Amino acid sequence: MELTSNQIGNLGEAKAITDFISHGFDVYTQFSGNNPFDFIAHRDSNLWIVEVKTTTKTSKRNSYEFHLQGTAYGPDRTTRHKLLNGNINILACYIQSLDIMCYINTKNVHTVKSITFRESETFTGGSAKQRIISDHIDLENFL
Repeated sequence: MELTSNQIGNLGEAKAITDFISHGFDVYTQFSGNNPFDFIAHRDSNLWIVEVKTTTKTSKRNSYEFHLQGTAYGPDRTTRHKLLNGNINILACYIQSLDIMCYINTKNVHTVKSITFRESETFTGGSAKQRIISDHIDLENFL
């Protein structure tokens, strides 16, 4: 059975929520879908605003890209906002084909248009920072 894009997004959110709860967080979700984030996580008097992105694409050259230009929300899904505008603390990226969640603290990536995770380090010939999946799967490292 093939999932709809809405179901795929819900799957990614459910995986992220499960991971946060398993790390001792209280998680607050929205009912309306009218907010520019997916959920709020609370632990030890700290709040994190979380956005979840999911990809179903299989790897090309061992990499998985997440586009971050913006997202639509609001009653009619026409309100758009820049995803990494300073309001999101943690970006959770779910790679469905690997069943892996990767985390980014957004204070380190507030100006990028996309994020790519690689299965292993590759030679790029430049100084671009490579995000290796295994370096981004432990939620505690990004809080």
